[in-house]
Amino acid sequence: MRITFYGGVGEIGGNKVLLECGGSRLFLDFGRNFRQEDSFFQYPFDPPLDVGDLIRTGILPDIPGLYSGGGAVDAVVVSHAHSDHYGHIPLLAEGTRVLMGETAWLIVRARLEAMARQTWADRVDHLDVETFRTGDELTVGAFRIVPIHVDHSVPGAYGLLVECEEGRRLVYTGDLRRHGEAARLTEDFVRAASDWDAHVGLVEGTRVAPEADPEAAAARLFEQMLALRLGDRIPKRVAKEAKREGDVLQELVAVADDHPENLLMVEAAWADIDRARTIWRASLETGRRLIVDEREAYLLHRMREDPGLRGLPEAGDLMVMVWRRRRSSGPASRRLAEALEEIEDAGGEVLDAESAAREVWSNPGGFIFLTGHPTRALKDLMASGRECRGRLTYVMSRSEPFTEEMVIGLDRLLNWLALYGVRSYYRIHVSGHAAPEELREIVEQIDPGAVIPMHTEHPDLFRLYVPREVRESLIMPSLGEPISLG
Repeated sequence: MRITFYGGVGEIGGNKVLLECGGSRLFLDFGRNFRQEDSFFQYPFDPPLDVGDLIRTGILPDIPGLYSGGGAVDAVVVSHAHSDHYGHIPLLAEGTRVLMGETAWLIVRARLEAMARQTWADRVDHLDVETFRTGDELTVGAFRIVPIHVDHSVPGAYGLLVECEEGRRLVYTGDLRRHGEAARLTEDFVRAASDWDAHVGLVEGTRVAPEADPEAAAARLFEQMLALRLGDRIPKRVAKEAKREGDVLQELVAVADDHPENLLMVEAAWADIDRARTIWRASLETGRRLIVDEREAYLLHRMREDPGLRGLPEAGDLMVMVWRRRRSSGPASRRLAEALEEIEDAGGEVLDAESAAREVWSNPGGFIFLTGHPTRALKDLMASGRECRGRLTYVMSRSEPFTEEMVIGLDRLLNWLALYGVRSYYRIHVSGHAAPEELREIVEQIDPGAVIPMHTEHPDLFRLYVPREVRESLIMPSLGEPISLG
């Protein structure tokens, strides 16, 4: 078996791992690297115009037939529905076989359906997509793949057990954690992987870093940068400690109770269903009505199609705020309108932005607003003309900014919060990735013959977080350079 990394080396995200064996070629993930793309392009003003732009800048591997003509690979297996793992599959040649979990495929389609416009880099209808669940066994040429569910910050995430007909075996963790509400899923994967007798493990290391808490260190750096630009009017961050999802619920309830007369706005990643559940539970415990933006409402509506997802917010508990827009047309708007109508039929309330804002500001302490687009929500809420200064409490409940564009977005958000008279905001979050001590235990239990660190900016530090007997078998990958296994 030969392994070639075209992404995920010395970086978080952009996973693209090519496996070759017995004349067969298989990609594990085919994701976007946002930091690298932001180095050359600016969305939506100066995007890449075609695949060639991405190849010439080294963002995509230059493999003949991979993007047109076909035949370059036998299949691509996607571990989960985060763009840094699947985001470049739309660029693959027509008819390319793509395998992913049923829930992941549902999320990918929901994201695309909710887009007002799709570009050449978004469409997936030309791909031959097959779905799987835990327990299925997949065959791709000379490869046998067994997907086993794991817990992550998006549902439908999988680790992969791969065997080549030559007898070589590999474990791919994808992204996983042991501290989420569904930690038992990760335990299922670790048990199966420990019985796999793997020759090599491709192990994610997002949180392997020089700092004990790399996100907190990054936050301090960003705050210092923003303070230089915004001065004293920058809202100050108040970090709340949360090690598990249950801690997030407790802290949200506490913040809501500390600000009983304020609207509580909570920003969370769009497909973080665990966090959406938590925010819904916080609304029930505090007696507040849950408001969601239209895009979040659409995702929750589509997720109800998956019988394996339980505990989703009830449609009857929702108030949906429809964004202000210049015009509304096209397939995305029609699909959204149909979904909102079904939410209303189930007892939910759907309001245009102005009507929602009037209701919110008449009793701000009666609501929790879940959104992945806080600046847009703040803009629409202010457009009502109602007095809103000093009546908002904001909680960041997502990962820290990790690209320049995201830092600029945080700058923009803090300007809006300052306009609302917010003097401090809260950060309440738990990561979707295993902590270093969890990784140590996972590697020790799986016990592969060798470990290749990936999805980390500090692969060299893996030596500090793997069992002593594994340290000598660490393999440091390089982009585009094949690694042969026996």
